[in-house]
Amino acid sequence: MFQSSNYDLEAAQLNPGDLVVLFTDGLADIRNEHQQFFGVEGVSAIVRDNRTLPLRELAGIVIDRALEFGADNDDITLCMMKVT
Repeated sequence: MFQSSNYDLEAAQLNPGDLVVLFTDGLADIRNEHQQFFGVEGVSAIVRDNRTLPLRELAGIVIDRALEFGADNDDITLCMMKVT
């Protein structure tokens, strides 16, 4: 993204039924009134508990729960893909 940035390249084998979830830090960085972060753990727990739902519904639940957790002070991007 920036000329001075370096990123490691890794690969993962995806299989049918796998779910790929990508999101910006704006989702993980949502804070509640105690200044606790929603975090990667918050996103992961919701996805794990609802992984059998259709992706549109799952994405809505993740966003809704994050905004119930705390205030949105940044952009939120969430992308989900299911391997078929």
